[in-house]
Amino acid sequence: MIKIAVVDDEREFSDHLKQCLMQYAEKMSLAVDIQTFNDSVMFMERFRSDYDILFLDIEMPDLDGIRLATKIREKDAAVPIIFVTNMKKMAVHGYQVNALDFIVKPIHYYAFELTFKKALRSLAREDVKFIVFSVKSGFRRLNSRDIRFIEVFARKLVVHTDSETFEAYGTLREIEEQLYPYGFRRCNSGYLVNLRFVTGVEKDDVLLNDDRLAISRPRKQIFLKELMSYWGGGAR
Repeated sequence: MIKIAVVDDEREFSDHLKQCLMQYAEKMSLAVDIQTFNDSVMFMERFRSDYDILFLDIEMPDLDGIRLATKIREKDAAVPIIFVTNMKKMAVHGYQVNALDFIVKPIHYYAFELTFKKALRSLAREDVKFIVFSVKSGFRRLNSRDIRFIEVFARKLVVHTDSETFEAYGTLREIEEQLYPYGFRRCNSGYLVNLRFVTGVEKDDVLLNDDRLAISRPRKQIFLKELMSYWGGGAR
């Protein structure tokens, strides 16, 4: 089931886009859950990081698509965002919020299908896992490829990416079970490392550029073996 949100203050356009989505889903026997919103402020108030694809109109009152996407990125760095706009030149602002693509109104089915297929391909990459973290303010959804390492501190998880660090609830064991198939390994009981970011090993430390994480004696042999295997042929 692919969960999709369409946010457009003009019901005519949101209904038409929903019809396009349903037409494609029926043709491809794709299970979808499509939700439409005509109030961007209300959508943001109810937003949770459990959508797979977002279609956002750029020109909306009170909270336009660019500002809405900026707020979404504060909670969800990975969900594919596709802008819908009357003016093609407005879509260039999408790079600010890492938008996947854009569609120009009036929406033609062929153009929609090309863009939607692009979004589906981004979800289907075998080496990607989207993981939802429970945080103090709600939920955060991240692409596993963006996570450098996760540590346990003061009974909380601390998630490190290239751009931020934040606290989350849960156990390292639970997260490890989800991320193990995607190249994450423990170098000690308190660190879960994305092997993609490992730049080297020095004595009893694993290096992730400027970060040095201790490798425990009981885990060192298996960690180094799996790291060599990843570097030798499993790295993506």
